[in-house]
Amino acid sequence: MRNHQVLFVPKMPTAKVAHHAAEHEGMERARGMAPPMRITPGWWRPQLFLAHYLCSVSHSNAIYLEQWRTQEWKKPPPLQGVRSVTYMHHSSGDNQGYFAWECTPTGQIIDDHAASDADQWFAMDLFFASGRWGNGYNIYNYQDQAQKILHNMLHHGTINNVTNMFDLNQKQVVLVPYMDSATYTDPSYHFPAYYELWSRWATEDQSFWAQAATTSRQFLQNTVNTTTGLAPDYANFDGTPHPDNGHGDFRFDAWRVNSNIAVDYAWFANDSWEKNQSDRVQNFFNSQGMNTYGNQYTLNGQVLSTDHSTGLIAMNAVASLAATQSMSHNFVDALWNAPVPSGQWRYYDGMLYMLALLHDSGNFHIYTPVIGSKRVAKPPYRPIHLP
Repeated sequence: MRNHQVLFVPKMPTAKVAHHAAEHEGMERARGMAPPMRITPGWWRPQLFLAHYLCSVSHSNAIYLEQWRTQEWKKPPPLQGVRSVTYMHHSSGDNQGYFAWECTPTGQIIDDHAASDADQWFAMDLFFASGRWGNGYNIYNYQDQAQKILHNMLHHGTINNVTNMFDLNQKQVVLVPYMDSATYTDPSYHFPAYYELWSRWATEDQSFWAQAATTSRQFLQNTVNTTTGLAPDYANFDGTPHPDNGHGDFRFDAWRVNSNIAVDYAWFANDSWEKNQSDRVQNFFNSQGMNTYGNQYTLNGQVLSTDHSTGLIAMNAVASLAATQSMSHNFVDALWNAPVPSGQWRYYDGMLYMLALLHDSGNFHIYTPVIGSKRVAKPPYRPIHLP
């Protein structure tokens, strides 16, 4: 297990790289600076990536605690944003143990259902927070909270059509743990590097996570196009595209597959195919014009949208962690030279942009969680209440 290579030396100190990366919706809202915006589907995602970011870069347990702890939804500057446990976590009902994926600005849940990438990100950033700062008590025991999420993803059971987050037979994550949406998957929700870590850190189901890592690596080989390297948004468990409302094509979710594959190679180097795949997908985008390629394609490479999106620029840059060709540096340069995302799409583009800067600058680290240590992360203030 290794933390991956540095693809560029930042032109500014690490703290300023973090600031440069954070000039977008997620961090601005967290610090109370962003203008109001309409809540859209997937509003939980900035919180997930922000938490991961804070684990890896900010060196501030206080900020991480503020995002994770129970507290009022709105808080005056300098800290403002979603409060994960209080407003997003289901403590009872059909979705018990999962996190709601969509909320209003005042904290009301719009959609009860979970999105399977969300809970995985929460578990991973909590493990890293444990390794970064140690564990406190109750909700501040980061590794214990992560263990509970892992347990629930596999052992939730079926309650009124709400299912496990992983198909236990297929050893794969499902799109949404609900009815028919639990019968197929999303390639960008496959994190073999995370499953590899969970097979080492989980207090139960270690063999399942080891099998999930192996299965996901094979699934990703099955699902990408062998010529272009493009993955579909949604796929069946055998890797074939699941053509639901156009999601059998390479669209916005699928951008992240390029990163997931490369990070797995950078951390574990278990499969040389991941190097070849990273070269393949970069070859395709280079052939489309480094500064002009579109953001949506059919799997065989027919352009569906000519928009040139910072989020895809970012994920293609992370592919350079595994790519072997000299052109891989051009993708990193494109990330560095990309403008800070702003406007309507700033949250998704911005979060991918921030993650890519962390990966390619060598600031996205593995922090092994503290289990059974006396070193604890004490809250800087007394919680209002603990669930």
